[in-house]
Amino acid sequence: MMLMLSFVLLMCLWNCSYMFMYFFLNFYLLMFKPSMLLMISKFMADSLIIVLLMLICWVYMIVILSVKFNYSYKFMWLINMSMIMIISLFMSDSLIFFYIFFELNLLPLMYMMLESGYNMDRIRASLYIFIYTVISSFTLLIFILDLLRLGMIKFMDLCLLDHYLSSYMFIMVMLPLLMKFPVFGLHLWLPKAHVESPSQGSMILAGVMMKLGVYAIWQFSSCFCKMCNTFLMSLGLMGSVFSSLMCISQTDLKCLVAFSSVSHMGISYSALMKSGFASVYSSIILALSHAFSSCGLFMILGYIYNWSSTRSMLILKGMCGLNYPLAFWLMILIFCNMSVPFSISMLGEILAMSSLLSVAFTFCFLIMLISLLITFYNIILMGKMMSMVYNYNCYVINLNLKENYSMFLVVLPLMFCLIIPDLFVN
Repeated sequence: MMLMLSFVLLMCLWNCSYMFMYFFLNFYLLMFKPSMLLMISKFMADSLIIVLLMLICWVYMIVILSVKFNYSYKFMWLINMSMIMIISLFMSDSLIFFYIFFELNLLPLMYMMLESGYNMDRIRASLYIFIYTVISSFTLLIFILDLLRLGMIKFMDLCLLDHYLSSYMFIMVMLPLLMKFPVFGLHLWLPKAHVESPSQGSMILAGVMMKLGVYAIWQFSSCFCKMCNTFLMSLGLMGSVFSSLMCISQTDLKCLVAFSSVSHMGISYSALMKSGFASVYSSIILALSHAFSSCGLFMILGYIYNWSSTRSMLILKGMCGLNYPLAFWLMILIFCNMSVPFSISMLGEILAMSSLLSVAFTFCFLIMLISLLITFYNIILMGKMMSMVYNYNCYVINLNLKENYSMFLVVLPLMFCLIIPDLFVN
């Protein structure tokens, strides 16, 4: 652990960003000494926020490791500013500051997308993000201003509401939250953002930013009507089924992983709307599992794209069959992505299935169908990439020490259920 902390120090000094180093070390120390919680005593701090802060530190450390040394200083500052905005979002209990950081956190990603090269596809993807953000943020702003009019300025004040939200206000709150998850139907910006972003942008988007929806819905859950929750659970599970079917027809590897993210987060979203202890616990576990598995897959796709300049599964057929270290890491990530035994995603899906079963028995069949479809397209991906029948333009790729170490840091949290089972069972 201390070796890893020393490595974080070196990476922060390499970035030459003292503000970034301050934030990074303060919250990373939470993993080593519980008394470090006193450093954030004047902010809001509970178990979910601590878990999300640990996730942020871990994912951004992996992102920094994956950055090439010839990247511009501006690109590194975009990564740093993205991290600071997300940490500020989690550490503030003010509704207005939550709104500001909740909507601004996509701006570094948009600029990162344009910084990697100007073309019409990237501009179009940035416009998609901008339009979705503006429309959804407007409805959330109206709701928060209405709460401020009633004298409610903090999240804890939401418990003072003596009634659930009306249908109109409920839609105004849920629209931006579902867009950040994202739920199928509001996901159109996500594949475009992943395809046009550099691999580091995709890692941040999948590993951290998609978890903002989990945090936001958890904070506003006291305002939701139980009958509306049942409808939204069905919406999330059906969206996972449709996105899993779309994964099967994809040939672009980034699009496949992007739709896979929608499928996995749909289960997490449905479990979160149940609002029970086991369901919220399963939602957090699924969100953490998705963060690391998708982050690792996007990292591998970034390595492959840098070497081959393509993301087509047809062209890259059999590439991992010639590259055994790459095949090893890809195999572990695919296994964790389809919830094999002793992975934390398997534990999350079992808990989600057991908690949603108490709402409606049909939810159990939907989750089993989603698991079957997820397994199916992951087997297709593994079969294509590790086939012994390969194209003539495939060549041997040697992962260096930094790349192998980055992949190890991605896989390590996914194996926590196998290494330290008491951490999750208790």
